Amino acid sequence: MPGKPLSWQAASAVQRNNIAKQMAKIFVRQAMLPYPRMGWLNGTKEDGIAIGQFMIPEQLAVSYDHRICDGGFASCPNLQKKKYTDITVEAYLVHLFLLDAIPYVFPLVEESRHFFITHPEYVENKILVDDNFNITAILGWTGAHTAPASLAFICPTMLLGEAAWTEDDHEAFPAPAKVFIKTLNRLLPDEFARAVQLGREGHRFGLCCGAPDLHSPLFIQAFQGLRDSIHIDEGLNWTDWLEFAHETYREDLESEALMDGSETGTMDLS
Repeated sequence: MPGKPLSWQAASAVQRNNIAKQMAKIFVRQAMLPYPRMGWLNGTKEDGIAIGQFMIPEQLAVSYDHRICDGGFASCPNLQKKKYTDITVEAYLVHLFLLDAIPYVFPLVEESRHFFITHPEYVENKILVDDNFNITAILGWTGAHTAPASLAFICPTMLLGEAAWTEDDHEAFPAPAKVFIKTLNRLLPDEFARAVQLGREGHRFGLCCGAPDLHSPLFIQAFQGLRDSIHIDEGLNWTDWLEFAHETYREDLESEALMDGSETGTMDLS
């Protein structure tokens, strides 16, 4: 296959913007192929691509033999409730918050009843380029799935850098992200404009669901950014939020059970 893995650090500002513009055009092509349901791409059938059971990528990373399977799903809220469980007190409080946040991050009334092919991870080693930084191929489609426009057309985190977790103002985005968004808005039909403008919450929600370390700076930034952007428990740092969350969810029976086991910090929820 022609090309070599993209080196984002080695690319000049002009080359980065060129990559961003090309990626936007790839997204536009994907917009031309709507599907009726959300789920994992599962081979082909006579009338097109089969949408099958949804295998959560985070679970595949842990063990290929132990996967969460379900779907396809008709809406984002149905999928997100499948994505995570954990057993520490802190993780369960985050879990409860994320469940409450779903309607604010993924509105029940979607902007479209169509779903679009989405690559699981646009990162450097999955993007091949030639010597002029023209994209020659994108690898890693094994985990491809269909998603609503509000998730399918958000800016890849590679183009955003830390702004994916810290910024809501598009004017503060790096130049490649601005080029990506501007190109999408220019080439996509008007019905997608709102989806292109949204997406920060989706990025942050996804990271919070799959974060292996709740005390990492990246998780703490993303979690606070999520709370601030949907205006729930906003303005609280991690320590203050934990204290607030213990009170907020005190009457929740399952949360009470976890608190009773707080000497060890864990409890079997099965």
